[in-house]
Amino acid sequence: MGRDTILHLPVIFPPSQNRTPVSPAIWLLLTGLAIYFVWLDIALYISIHDCINVPGGTTSAPPLPPTISVKSIMQPPTVHYLEVPASEWLELQLSLSLIFTPNFISFAGVVFGLLAAWFITQGTRSSILFGIFLYKIRDLMDALDGVLARGVGAVIVPTPGTSGYYVDGWCDVASETALILATGHLLERARDYSHHKTVHQPTRMSRLLAPITHHPVLARLLTPISLPIVCLGIQSILSAICWNTTTTQLHILLETGDTSDHNTQVQLFRSSACWVVMYFWRLLNPHMLSQALLVSLLVDRAKQWVEHARVVVSLPLITLCAVSWIWVYILSRKLYVT
Repeated sequence: MGRDTILHLPVIFPPSQNRTPVSPAIWLLLTGLAIYFVWLDIALYISIHDCINVPGGTTSAPPLPPTISVKSIMQPPTVHYLEVPASEWLELQLSLSLIFTPNFISFAGVVFGLLAAWFITQGTRSSILFGIFLYKIRDLMDALDGVLARGVGAVIVPTPGTSGYYVDGWCDVASETALILATGHLLERARDYSHHKTVHQPTRMSRLLAPITHHPVLARLLTPISLPIVCLGIQSILSAICWNTTTTQLHILLETGDTSDHNTQVQLFRSSACWVVMYFWRLLNPHMLSQALLVSLLVDRAKQWVEHARVVVSLPLITLCAVSWIWVYILSRKLYVT
């Protein structure tokens, strides 16, 4: 096989197949969704920070819109503008809460997530697209279980300590882990087909672990786990922990009645610093990271995304975690220290 042939091998698909160009309709769809999300985010910002003039020449902030909460702002746009409205529409039309429990929907979502991962590992363009479709059904179920639990139109708030909180969280972990491992399997297949596997000299540690790592079952399980895939997993874990912690802390500080000055809570909620922290979590929460991975599969750029995400995601995520901790500390001082 010549050098030019090797350079033009597809990222995901075997060389026996012709790489199908990404349809312009997919690019048009993604561009339209991006514009739609940005437009609605601007409207959300205006609705939160809108002020009214009251008699006497003073300016006071009106109450926050009833459906706006810390958690709703920190959710990704796909959930806020697509999956939650769709779930509420399904509940209104079909009364699904009378048939299914929220936990049943959560477990059903895991089934769809595992099926999606299996189809993605098949490596053909059609199977990957179908796997992405199945995973989006899983995302819809992830929103639907919350709608069934709290009711249509209810304010979205964190509920740590409840059984549904942990069931939903671990179901998300299972589906996202399957998606990451499926992507790793695709990239490993691409390396196999490229015939450029790097030969490493065995170390003392590798020789000691050889009986374990060379076991047929374990070797098959460990095949998709490369360094970039491990980085994706660490990013997802770090994002999930810090997102949940920040969401809960901001909810306690800004939305509960534990402080005597509610007006101060509203003003801090509307502050630019609070908006920046919440909005960046809107873009770097674990659900949004999985959406970025799905988009990379959709446009056949999974390898590029996985490699660049080590820097493009890791540095902003670590910075955001540190800034969030500082902001929560500042809020607690302002609200509870006189």
